[in-house]
Amino acid sequence: EVPETDEEKFGKVYSAVEYQADLDQLAARLLKVHPNALKFISSEDFQALIFRKKNLMTDQTTYAEFRWHCAEVIAALNCSHTSTGRFALESDMLPVALRFPVQTRLVGQQLFVLDPMGNDKKLAVKDEILEINGSPVSEVLEEIYRRIPSQGYVETTKRHEFNFWGTGMIPYALNFP
Repeated sequence: EVPETDEEKFGKVYSAVEYQADLDQLAARLLKVHPNALKFISSEDFQALIFRKKNLMTDQTTYAEFRWHCAEVIAALNCSHTSTGRFALESDMLPVALRFPVQTRLVGQQLFVLDPMGNDKKLAVKDEILEINGSPVSEVLEEIYRRIPSQGYVETTKRHEFNFWGTGMIPYALNFP
């Protein structure tokens, strides 16, 4: 039998119990193999994050949503060498129809239109985006940044990653509107 691809699993759901067990396994594995897993996060804060994530799991949680939660757990270590493969797998499995339909560039804390991608009647190059679906850009970025690994608390890496993967990260952060 051929294993399912991530694209095929994107909208698939597993039981909350399975997701919770996977989160426990992820946490244990990170703590076991990472030589400095708790350098930037206390054991208590790490365990509290795992507890919060486990409580968010339901029997309706999709595989894509689960991966987004796992990215936050991994990024909480604040290690640039520890990631799920940057955002490549999540991006690959995201259907084109769910991507953010505008190419953007983050400059400082401002989000600008780089290419309106067919939305020329509503947007122009260099327009600033202040909110997306009613959420201020700052909140969307906060949601995304929690899932991008970087060394320590360096935000430059996070900005570069967002600028590369933004059309995919924005839908994940907004729960695929």
